[in-house]
Amino acid sequence: MNYGYYPLQNTLPFTDLPPVEESLSAEDTALKTAANESDTTIESILGHKDSTLLFMTMAVSMTSKNEMPMVRAYTGAIPSDILGIHRTVPRKLYHVAPHFYFDDSRILQYWKKPFETEKLLSSFKVSIGIDFSMTNEMTRPQKMYSSFLNKLWVAWLQSRGHSVIPNVSFPGEWEEDYWLEGWPKYSVIAISSVGVIRHGNPEEWLKAVKRIREELMPICILRYGPTLPGENAENCIYFANDNNRSANGWQ
Repeated sequence: MNYGYYPLQNTLPFTDLPPVEESLSAEDTALKTAANESDTTIESILGHKDSTLLFMTMAVSMTSKNEMPMVRAYTGAIPSDILGIHRTVPRKLYHVAPHFYFDDSRILQYWKKPFETEKLLSSFKVSIGIDFSMTNEMTRPQKMYSSFLNKLWVAWLQSRGHSVIPNVSFPGEWEEDYWLEGWPKYSVIAISSVGVIRHGNPEEWLKAVKRIREELMPICILRYGPTLPGENAENCIYFANDNNRSANGWQ
């Protein structure tokens, strides 16, 4: 199985595709030459392999069905707060748990430099796992890949001796099994509800969390983001969206 590429979430200008005609005109040849020098060609895209995946996958165990990384349970102390890594590190807020609840492009900045990120996290007692997106606009393989990366990050850091709270994210089609596969039972976990009320489907989100409770049986759920109407708050500890707090004058 090849885990060498990031999921392509945007339509890309594949200008290097050969024309239908067997004979190329001078204009076609010039276009192809320019495309070969571009960073958006198929060759350059597929040639951009994720160098972190090779040594990460060798350090963790995989499930048999979909080869998802197997994450160990976290049963340690509950952090006093959850804040973005870009806020905790500069202020040396080592008593809180840094999170990665922001857009994928920013997560990639930390993912692409795993040892530098690991060094940043080494001063914290515990951190929250990464949160690559699984949106409705993505294909099923893309969602599976995001789920794979989210679990791989936690499992790899655990193999390095770090304490990490699994961030259990899920796609809209929560009836599937791949997104649950590899997450531990009887663990402290984190779940985010940011964007669900405005952009998601709260009823389906609640059903997914109910399934998490039934199958993973978490001992505690760190809930990041707003409370949803009708949500089961049992064993939950709620943390506000620190991006909203920052917008309201909190630094």
